[in-house]
Amino acid sequence: MESQNSHYRSKINKLRFNFTQIKENLPEYIRNFTAPITYKKPINIEIESISVPPEYATTDWSIYEQILIHLVNNAIKFNKPNNPIKLQLFYVSAS
Repeated sequence: MESQNSHYRSKINKLRFNFTQIKENLPEYIRNFTAPITYKKPINIEIESISVPPEYATTDWSIYEQILIHLVNNAIKFNKPNNPIKLQLFYVSAS
C-alpha cells in the first residue's frame, strides 16, 4: 500500500512565483481565508520578516498555501484572547 506522503510527493507541481509580491499581499490574503473564524473572534496578526527572502521562489503553491492556512488557523484556535498572532518569515536556503 502506498503511503500518504509518497502520494503527495508524486503530485508536487513546482511553480516559480514572486515571493516579494506574496509577502506584500499576505495580510490581505490571511484576512480573506480566516474571515469565517475571525468574525466571531477578532484577531491581530503581526507579520515580520526576519531575513530577506529571494524575490522569486519555486515551490508547489497548493502545499505552501495549505501549510500557511493550517498554521494560522491553529494559531487562531489556540491563541489566548486579545493576544496578537506573530507570523515571522525567514528564508532558509535549500543548499
